[in-house]
Amino acid sequence: MSVCYTLTKRNYIGENALDDALDIVKQRAYGKALIVTDEGLVKIGLVDHLKEHLDKHGIEHVVYAKVQPNPTMDQVHEGLEVYRHENCSFIIAFGGGSAMDCAKGINVLTVNEGRIIDYKVGGKVIQGPLSPFVCITTTAGTASEVTSFAVITDTSTKTKFIVIDELIMADITVVDPHIMKNLPPFITACTGMDALTHAVEAFVATGSNPATDCNAMGAIDLIFKHLPEACQPEHEIECREFMAYAQFMAGIAFNTAGLGIVHAIAHQIGGTHNLAHGLCNAVILPYVVEYNALHSEEARAKYAFIAREMFFVGPHERGTKAAMALVENIKKLSRQVGIPENFKEYNFTKEDAQIWTDKAFEDPCMPFNPVKPSREDILNLYLSLI
Repeated sequence: MSVCYTLTKRNYIGENALDDALDIVKQRAYGKALIVTDEGLVKIGLVDHLKEHLDKHGIEHVVYAKVQPNPTMDQVHEGLEVYRHENCSFIIAFGGGSAMDCAKGINVLTVNEGRIIDYKVGGKVIQGPLSPFVCITTTAGTASEVTSFAVITDTSTKTKFIVIDELIMADITVVDPHIMKNLPPFITACTGMDALTHAVEAFVATGSNPATDCNAMGAIDLIFKHLPEACQPEHEIECREFMAYAQFMAGIAFNTAGLGIVHAIAHQIGGTHNLAHGLCNAVILPYVVEYNALHSEEARAKYAFIAREMFFVGPHERGTKAAMALVENIKKLSRQVGIPENFKEYNFTKEDAQIWTDKAFEDPCMPFNPVKPSREDILNLYLSLI
């Protein structure tokens, strides 16, 4: 069976990536931009920083800054109204995964009629081409800028749905470490652990292959080495650049290989309680690695490979002991960067867990997990987390 890779067209990574990308945007004469972002980035001055660079390149723009964590259908539709009212002709997503996903949803509707939920997996087919689309990430984690996925929340049912189509991928992506240098440590930690989750899940996913494994393993190595330093108030810009490459490689990996039950479980918690996606993944990851290792010989062998490559065990260690070393080192990294061990402080209930369990089996990430869990397995995972 062949493997299909869908990749973004132009990707700028490293110092001066923003200006290099805007040179191309100017050359292509995309017109007036709708900047899709959030109030937090407005308050800390990052949106003004972007606007200054756009002005320097003579690119007209207007800002929609109402995106919240776990973007909603309403935000997609509201952003679309701004796009149309302001006579915009292309979109710039500026932020983390929430801004990216909201912008992808808006872009779908610049050309296609109806509501964004109409285009969820199994729904209407997206028609293209869409409007020109530029993604500028302010975090090193979600890799939404290089994927064909958008995760949107339906607030009426408190569930997340996924839009998947290569047409929603960016024309130009920007991962500039200087944009990330003043990101708060906890956000750096959550987004960095999100990238680690992408890499680890992609490495054992049913769609993994030698090429995705290389990207995933490279990302895992960079994250373990550089995330702790990136979370320190004073750090070298170099560690941010390494994290930028790590999240990019992890995104390339999972966009083809798929993810797994970490995401299937996390999406439900974020949907009902609006908890940050990166935090959810970070807490859940070691629990799922342990579960998969105990129930799949193939997953156990691949986790053991990671442990050997990272020198968590000796070069000849195999099997469960090596896989559990990976679990312990994921937990150690989480502690280093301030991630809680579980969700007990949020006072979730058994009833919450039962609702999440039913919804998790409908999540498009579930089929890519190396183990096909039972309902009892997923419920027990939730209960161990809360």
